[in-house]
Amino acid sequence: MISIRRLTLDDIETTFAYSSDFENTYYMLMVPFSSKEETKEFISKCINEYECEQPEYLAFAVVLEGVHIGEVFAYISEKEADIGWLINKRYWGNGYATRAAELLVDYLKNNLQIEEIVAYCDARNIPSRKVMEHIGMEYVGSNGIRTYEKDVSDYEEIKYRMRK
Repeated sequence: MISIRRLTLDDIETTFAYSSDFENTYYMLMVPFSSKEETKEFISKCINEYECEQPEYLAFAVVLEGVHIGEVFAYISEKEADIGWLINKRYWGNGYATRAAELLVDYLKNNLQIEEIVAYCDARNIPSRKVMEHIGMEYVGSNGIRTYEKDVSDYEEIKYRMRK
């Protein structure tokens, strides 16, 4: 069974395991992390955001039967949230990202009164597109170009959205 919870400093090792892996983070703009210290700084920022009345960024650990296997996250501005997910590649293909994304959407709608949820991905990232569709998001179209710093490449970025 999949659940989500707040990240803690106890999650440094498991977060670093999936967020430092190039294949695992291939389509991500902000990772891979290069060190456990960088991972600790990221989690510390997440912990501080949990205490904010109006958080700008929330990340939650994705947990499968007690094992931390990834995270779901949201960048928040007013009544909109931009969501995403990162699951350890050892757990890909089992629907865990979809279930975790559903839990995140429920949290955002019920606790932060978010009215619109958006998600962006590289047009080549078919698994993420499927997650967006399975959680009820609608394809909006091309959002322009996505630039990856890690390999200095540009690819088409697409957008999905759902309204409350």
